[in-house]
Amino acid sequence: MPDGPTLADLRADIDAIDDEIHDLLMRRTDIVSRIGALKKANNSADLALRPGREAAIIRRLALRHHGPFPRSVIVRIWRELLSGQVAVQGPVSVAVFAPDGISAYRDLARDQFGIRATLTDHRSVNPVLQAVSGGDASIGVLPMPLGERPDPWWRGLVTDNETVPRVIARLPFAVSGAVDPDRTDALAIARVDPECTGDDVSLVAIETDGDISRDRMRDALKASGMDASWVGMWQDTDDSGRALHLVSIDEYIARGEPRLDAFREKAGEAVRRAMSIGGYARQLDLDDIGAPA
Repeated sequence: MPDGPTLADLRADIDAIDDEIHDLLMRRTDIVSRIGALKKANNSADLALRPGREAAIIRRLALRHHGPFPRSVIVRIWRELLSGQVAVQGPVSVAVFAPDGISAYRDLARDQFGIRATLTDHRSVNPVLQAVSGGDASIGVLPMPLGERPDPWWRGLVTDNETVPRVIARLPFAVSGAVDPDRTDALAIARVDPECTGDDVSLVAIETDGDISRDRMRDALKASGMDASWVGMWQDTDDSGRALHLVSIDEYIARGEPRLDAFREKAGEAVRRAMSIGGYARQLDLDDIGAPA
């Protein structure tokens, strides 16, 4: 007779572990339901989604994980778990930029928001913005801003109206290795403020109506305590000289950040305003995580 447990014994152990996992999942769902009830009681249940909190959870688990089970599968399991438990608190609808023949943004939306989310395709970006702004969709998924464009979608977020959507997440959150030029990334927008996760990227729009160089603006931002990288730009076609610049800043910048006012003062009259249009948790590189301490 062989020493140690038999194959049947080991399978029984796995069944018992599965039951424990399932019990914990049901317990977690019960707590999520109670959180949803508290939000409703406090009139704060407009959108159960908290991408910053979700990113922090996945980042923490990825950092503590060890052993042969792939981190990428851990991320996939928890993405679906978190999305499913958001759905427990209320339906999630996603308006997706999905031009003819391109499914990449829809795939990103499904991976991020789970199989229970209702996805609606739109062939252009403006209907996505309108769906989220009008409350027909909880979330919008739009392409990453890139360079100078005649009518970039992010212009619609440059307003003091607090009901206008803001950038809340970058998709995908978890990536592997160096940037793949063939990889499609996207931004998610919603009518909520992004949350600080401790490792964030913020998007700031700068409106100018005079002759001012990027170097001057970059120096003024740095002097105000913010290091910026240029993401996109829009130039008015009339003779006003008005332009919008979109920059990324490697930290959390909230609405009304005092350093943005300091930047305007340092940059001079050519800068009319500078405002955060949202942000996201910095992408997690699964190949750049060492063994847990």
